[in-house]
Amino acid sequence: MLTRCRSERETFDAGLALAKTLRGGGVVLLGGFLGAGKTVFVKGVAAGLGVREEVLSPTFQLMREYKTASGAALYHIDAYRLKSAAEAVEAGLGEAIGAHLAVTCVEWYEHISELFCGMGVILVTIRTVGESEREIEITRKTACNF
Repeated sequence: MLTRCRSERETFDAGLALAKTLRGGGVVLLGGFLGAGKTVFVKGVAAGLGVREEVLSPTFQLMREYKTASGAALYHIDAYRLKSAAEAVEAGLGEAIGAHLAVTCVEWYEHISELFCGMGVILVTIRTVGESEREIEITRKTACNF
């Protein structure tokens, strides 16, 4: 699915729409340049899952956990500062990925892509098309076949 967004609100709304299709164990991998709108998209996913608290970028914490309306968890991981999948596992992030009662969103997944091999994921690629326009491509894939 390909969507064009002309504002931050439309990027948020694209995440909100995706949230309606997510179930426990769901893994959403987000790719795109710095400032493309990955965190805004995750904020939409969080709203769609019923997260009530403010969603913040986990860049310096690596992961933030939020409770959804159903009592499940939303794990928001930012792998930008990680150098390998082993480093992510050492930091304890491996347990969150694909957790049965959680949805996991991973920004900069490319840095730890080995963690997702063989796993069914939703790949969200956000491309800057103009100064304020984004193109969001959402595909379901088996990881390591990117």
